[in-house]
Amino acid sequence: MECLIPGLILVGLMIYASTRIKRVSAGAFEAETIETAHFIFEKPEGFLNRIEPTTGVELEGYSREYGLGDAANFRQATYEVTRSSDRTDAAVAQITASNDVIADADEVVGEKRYRIVAVRREEIGIIVMDNYKISESAAEGLLQLKVSMIEDASADVRTQTETILSRFIVK
Repeated sequence: MECLIPGLILVGLMIYASTRIKRVSAGAFEAETIETAHFIFEKPEGFLNRIEPTTGVELEGYSREYGLGDAANFRQATYEVTRSSDRTDAAVAQITASNDVIADADEVVGEKRYRIVAVRREEIGIIVMDNYKISESAAEGLLQLKVSMIEDASADVRTQTETILSRFIVK
């Protein structure tokens, strides 16, 4: 009897902690708007930002879902925002140099000019579509959003990546 009460208390605390952890981790995949001094980024539901992005990357994240079959080790989609001192034409030349170009267009939103480039590449036998949204300004330099998606991504992930691209705004 003397072990029963502490055991029940311990089980109750474990259930509480488990429920709390599940709730907090589910909230990390919720949609959110990230605003920095240089850009506004809207993360859709089902994506997670890395706490510590790779060196040289301002913002980085990935989808919850993995690919199927041969792409089981790949996230269905990833994104990253980088800043550099390059010029738009140089960045586009580097992107298109060794990739199959699908689209290359200019877009003006508000007073900002963007260059939208879509390329197709192969990575370890998996076809990956890279979509870039690039904007240049005198103060911040070149800001580049890269959204990568495996070719067999689900319809939801495709819609979410389109949302990421369309709602990325450089200040």
